[in-house]
Amino acid sequence: MRILITGTTRVLGVFDILKNTSESLPADVEGLFKDAPFETIVSGTFEVCPLMKFYEGEMQLVCVDRASELTARRIDRTPRK
Repeated sequence: MRILITGTTRVLGVFDILKNTSESLPADVEGLFKDAPFETIVSGTFEVCPLMKFYEGEMQLVCVDRASELTARRIDRTPRK
């Protein structure tokens, strides 16, 4: 999963360092992706903790501590004719 910071070009990559997996999300966020993870965009306020130093032009790895004000919308990936 990626987090795009509104108003910037910064991208954060979600990682769970304790489980050594690429994604670990609070249950309320995970539930929004359950039915269609690749067709869902979730917006909200995310509280993250950095797992590495920020370097300009590179994606920074973070873990998600909390999320609030969540909304989800589906992307229509049906081929257009």
